[in-house]
Amino acid sequence: MLGRLFSSRIRVEILALLLNNPDQGFYLREIARLINKNAAGVKRELDNLYKMNVLLVRREGNQKHFSADMGSYLYPELRSLLVKALGTEGTLKSVFQAATEVRAAFLFGAYLADRDNPEIDILLVGEMSPELERKLGETGDMLGRSIRPWAIPYEVYRDWMGRGDGRLSAAIQGRRLFLKGGP
Repeated sequence: MLGRLFSSRIRVEILALLLNNPDQGFYLREIARLINKNAAGVKRELDNLYKMNVLLVRREGNQKHFSADMGSYLYPELRSLLVKALGTEGTLKSVFQAATEVRAAFLFGAYLADRDNPEIDILLVGEMSPELERKLGETGDMLGRSIRPWAIPYEVYRDWMGRGDGRLSAAIQGRRLFLKGGP
């Protein structure tokens, strides 16, 4: 079963998106856009995952919405395996894929110098929704680390960057690893 489950990179990316956003449903083209893959390949993998009883499908009008089956006995184990396979950065990237309220997010600070550091600093450009805050907390618990997000509204970020504000210099000028968006 594991060979069938993880035999495709598209399948792994779909699982990462759905397992890290289990309370959200996504339609086919939305998933394809979020993971930047062809819709035909995504549909094939969604059909395969559904046959393996890993996904739930809900019809809404003409669209099918796909979500992780949190009631499946495989759910906790799949999520754990995925975190191990993707690593810390990959897991965090999959959390931010569906966060439409965030324009950019990147890691900065001590974690980048020492990957064993228990604290992970993240700068978010956008809004920190309660949903995203909850997901980051759950992800931190799963990773056994403290995730410390710093959310800055886009307008404030743009203003600070335009003025060369010193409060951002440590995060902006030091090493950083983008989870969403880019420089």
